[in-house]
Amino acid sequence: MRAYHVCAATLERELGIDPSPETRAVYESLVTVGQAEKTPGTPPFTGRAAERARLAAVWRAAASGHPRLVLVTGEAGVGKTRLADELRAQPGAVTAEARAYPAEGPLAYGVAAAWLRSAPVAARLSRLGRPDLTELARLLPELAARATPPEPLPEAELRHRLLGAIGRALLAAGAPLQLIVDDAQWADAQSLRLIHYLIRSAPSARLLVAATARREELDENHPLTAVTTALHALGRCTEIGLSRLSREETAMLAERITGAALDPPGLDRLYGDSEGNPLFVVEALRPGAPAAQKGPAVIAGRLARLSPAAAAAAGVAAAIGQAFTADVLAASTGLDEQAFVAALDELWRRGIVRAQGPNAYDFSHGRIRDAAYAALGPPRRRHVHLAVARALERSEHAAAAAIAPHYEHAGATAEAVRWHERAAEAAQWLHAHADAVRALERALALSGELPDGPDTAGLQLRLLTALPGRPGDRAAGQPARVSAAVQPLAVLDRDLAQRRQRRRLLPPGRRIPPPPGRTAARPGPGRTAGPPACGPVRWPRPPRRPGAPPP
Repeated sequence: MRAYHVCAATLERELGIDPSPETRAVYESLVTVGQAEKTPGTPPFTGRAAERARLAAVWRAAASGHPRLVLVTGEAGVGKTRLADELRAQPGAVTAEARAYPAEGPLAYGVAAAWLRSAPVAARLSRLGRPDLTELARLLPELAARATPPEPLPEAELRHRLLGAIGRALLAAGAPLQLIVDDAQWADAQSLRLIHYLIRSAPSARLLVAATARREELDENHPLTAVTTALHALGRCTEIGLSRLSREETAMLAERITGAALDPPGLDRLYGDSEGNPLFVVEALRPGAPAAQKGPAVIAGRLARLSPAAAAAAGVAAAIGQAFTADVLAASTGLDEQAFVAALDELWRRGIVRAQGPNAYDFSHGRIRDAAYAALGPPRRRHVHLAVARALERSEHAAAAAIAPHYEHAGATAEAVRWHERAAEAAQWLHAHADAVRALERALALSGELPDGPDTAGLQLRLLTALPGRPGDRAAGQPARVSAAVQPLAVLDRDLAQRRQRRRLLPPGRRIPPPPGRTAARPGPGRTAGPPACGPVRWPRPPRRPGAPPP
């Protein structure tokens, strides 16, 4: 079924035709399709003549050996992704796509890993040398069988090796190359720095990186802002801003969708309800859409017209929060095979989801995902997130950072802490320090909800000692139970710091006097009195629970 979905979408996008009757007959033997149903098509591109001309000019420059970044900005639903889709029509281009998501937070090198797993890049990974495969195995566990196990490296050396290996893998996919990242405002800092590295280190590569982003979410401290500023200074960045459609452009889009011009009252109503947002215009003109509804309500109404099984599958897919495979969605919904296939196919036929990447699906727009998730009540959400977490845990190569939030939303605190700690360990392996700290702090905060006892105290001590800084400082701002558990450690830490400071102030040969009520220790046999060694302190590790990850 997925093969048909990919085939139909590709034929419609690139040639504007439907699959052959023979192909469709095989597809209809798999699912029951109503005669009135029609496979989804890409919405017609209307207006934007100046923006399309600028994008075409940027592509011509990149394809001739002047690599650059083009940033398409605008509000949600204004057509950023649709404009970037125009790049796929360029003849001879090799395209690798990725999308960033807000649900689980940035995953270190997440966008880069999606590019590496795209079909044209993955097909050529076997041509790389073993050293490059070893470095890529840090991001792609499926390469472990073909590569030497990677070893821990200092931060600077790891970044140098990893960026070089990723760059060689991407540029080996063919040229001219298009790297597309949707919703780059949620992309990880490491992948954004990779964009700067690729364009700067390969000045004659036939490469275009196209990113879409919501301008209102890009402040001066955002990593994408730093990348665009640096590339602007090199003359290798172009920003194309999109605004809402005018009344005339709305009329043109409506005519192309419906095949007939709207009368003035109908156009006034459509333009007033959609406010010129292309997504809402398209949704309002779908067959069966209720009249006189604002954009978000139109999307909610569209979801309400799904069959019960398809609506349930849409809610589960929305809770996943990112692109999903059919296997993970099927395991999370609990539907039998026939019902699941029919539900997924209905979501695809109605344009709710689309094929994404080599073996996954995704919502056709983030606003549709938001509406599907909002339709889930709180008890249902907890149940769904628990099912998703367990399905991801059983799936192959699921990231710990993607699993932990689902256990947290499900109220499974112990499992959430365990997976946040694993996410921190994975981030530390890549020297993604900010990600590691964020995961450890979240695990520490959640640990305050665990039952009192030595296991919880030991866990909290382990989390605190893994965080940067001194234990007493790290405990500040944490829940009262966490602070109480580490109070002895904080006192000992402060006492040790004071003794070290006093030792630095004493003349040579003098010893620190013992605390009040204690006598100085006598030298043992074979030892002479003198200032004690003040080397690093090795704190005793708390006992590990069965199944707990290594500290």
